[in-house]
Amino acid sequence: MHYVKIFAVSTLLMMFSCSVFASGSEHMSKSNKADNIYNQGKTIVHKQLICESCPLEAATLDENTAMTIIEELKTNGTGSDSLSDAQKESVIVYLEKRFSMKMN
Repeated sequence: MHYVKIFAVSTLLMMFSCSVFASGSEHMSKSNKADNIYNQGKTIVHKQLICESCPLEAATLDENTAMTIIEELKTNGTGSDSLSDAQKESVIVYLEKRFSMKMN
């Protein structure tokens, strides 16, 4: 009987440890990549474009501010010169998704 309890406990511990490793694995699926681009864009907007000392300083991020930022990025206007093309695209993806808009 004692061996059955030990076996049961050890089996549960092994199952738990396997599930922990499985839940923490990170595969680059399409949704994961999209989430990463969105999060990168969000970080860039708040840390490099609209902060107090940033070129496009804004008190709040609303749809009008988002449209202004997108236009500035697409026309290589203020604040876009320090960003790579990939960073600009990340910002555009973030703003379009955040405000449910699609600009041409």
